Amino acid sequence: MNAIDMLKADHKKVQELFKKFEAAKHRADRKKQIAEKTCEELEMHTKLEENDFYPAVEATGDQGVEYIREAEQEHKIVDDLISQIRTTSPESEEYDPTYKVLRESVEHHVHEEEGGMFPYAKRVLGSGDLDHIAHRMAERKKSLSSPGFLARAKELVSGAVEAVTETVSEIAGTNGSSASPKAAQPKKARTTKTARKPSTTTHARAKAAKPSKPKKSTRSVRAKTLGKTQAKAKGRRTGQAARKAARRTVTATRAKAR
Repeated sequence: MNAIDMLKADHKKVQELFKKFEAAKHRADRKKQIAEKTCEELEMHTKLEENDFYPAVEATGDQGVEYIREAEQEHKIVDDLISQIRTTSPESEEYDPTYKVLRESVEHHVHEEEGGMFPYAKRVLGSGDLDHIAHRMAERKKSLSSPGFLARAKELVSGAVEAVTETVSEIAGTNGSSASPKAAQPKKARTTKTARKPSTTTHARAKAAKPSKPKKSTRSVRAKTLGKTQAKAKGRRTGQAARKAARRTVTATRAKAR
């Protein structure tokens, strides 16, 4: 099995996962499991292509460079969609559409590679080079599949999910705490009214003025949370733009094929 055969086998494996996801229908847990497996397979495939196969194709000349530049842009779109899937709940309304766009993007990428890049690589590289690349790819795949690497990868994914959860919790906490200073004010106002001695009134006023620190802290949390929310909104806009770009690319490819 040469390098092209290995990459085509990966394509078929991912296509089967797409079908399984569709068959899962409304089973959220099953969909999440299939989606994560899809992401893992795509990430492994991307590493093999970008580290071993693409450099060899790129070195063949201008045509090879053109193929690789286009493929790398498609990889970026897929990477963005993988990140969105991993940080979205399977019960969310966005989950299935995002996975669908991932499928469309990957299928377009497969069409471009198997219809253009692979035949070109087979012609200009020859069987000897393709066998050598296959050997390097097999070694890399073995190392990337090691328990240590997989554990680290899962740790990074878990960290990303926890970061998103923490941001949501901070937003909820800020909304809940914003009303607490207002609720405390009436009590302090009553204390001021019942005080008869000037010294007691002065003391009550000074005491009533102290809660400014918690308010400042609340504003600080709001500002921090707003920054994170804006960053997330920007990320969502980027993801939406990527999905639209992916759909336009798929549509253009289909029109060209006709």
